[in-house]
Amino acid sequence: MTTDSSGAATQPVVPSELGESSGRLTARLRTIAALAIAAAVYWYVGYWVVEPKDPFAPISLLLVDNRLIVMAEMIALAIVAAGLAVAIHGGSAASFGPIAVAVGLAAVSLRGGSIAALPTALPTSVAGWPTRDLIVEMWLWCGLIAVGAVVGHWVASWFTPPAGGPRADWRKADGAMVDSAAELTRAAANVAIVAVVAFVLVRILGGDNRESILKGQVYFAVGIGFYLATLLCQWFLRLRQGLWLLLAVAIVGTVGYAVGAPNVDPASRRIGARIELAPICRALPMEFAAMGAIGVLAAHDSVQRAFGAREE
Repeated sequence: MTTDSSGAATQPVVPSELGESSGRLTARLRTIAALAIAAAVYWYVGYWVVEPKDPFAPISLLLVDNRLIVMAEMIALAIVAAGLAVAIHGGSAASFGPIAVAVGLAAVSLRGGSIAALPTALPTSVAGWPTRDLIVEMWLWCGLIAVGAVVGHWVASWFTPPAGGPRADWRKADGAMVDSAAELTRAAANVAIVAVVAFVLVRILGGDNRESILKGQVYFAVGIGFYLATLLCQWFLRLRQGLWLLLAVAIVGTVGYAVGAPNVDPASRRIGARIELAPICRALPMEFAAMGAIGVLAAHDSVQRAFGAREE
């Protein structure tokens, strides 16, 4: 114990506490850097890949010419973004792969218009509201985010495993979470519960049918809706592998686009008439997949940290 200039006793600074504080700060900075890199990759390069002919049009595969080539290029960007994010954040953070891809997709979608501009931007060959095409596109973006998980675990395998066991034991423990029948049962229950709760929350937070569509509100409604739904479910029914919850995002998006599809006739499209969209389907497929994935993965990671049980 030491004394200051006034003679009062002060506690000495413990080096281990300084080290822990510095480590937490470094981890936060790595997290910010990893996600910023992923967002930058998609903001610049990703937009160049999916850029629509009309600068005010929304970002969608429905508005590009060579969809197969575009998806191949987006997969390549997902590999780069996920790999860089995991490498920057640290080899034990394989879960950052899908989050990085989701953040990148959310960033590039910000550069386009909202779903309200979709009817006037669609090709004349598309009649009515493209419900089926929107559902298929949303599943494709969810699949792209899942690619980030594969890349994340691949890049994480390059790094030295945590102390306490050989590499073989580390990989075995990582794979055990999806080999268990009990885990599959928990995954099915989690997907069902999160899907139902998120559907209700997104409808509540998404606003009214007659209100203008604002990207900020759309991002907030989908992201927070899935975050709260996952947080509630995980608190009572924990799931070790959060990637399963991407199925909940895809299911809610599918139901939302199916039940909330507006009646858009060709005449209304030609004159640019305003359409009313239900809150559950006000997000573009890219936005729904990205913000939904961010919500479920962030909430899952928060619960895992709170209980002291990381995936890796």
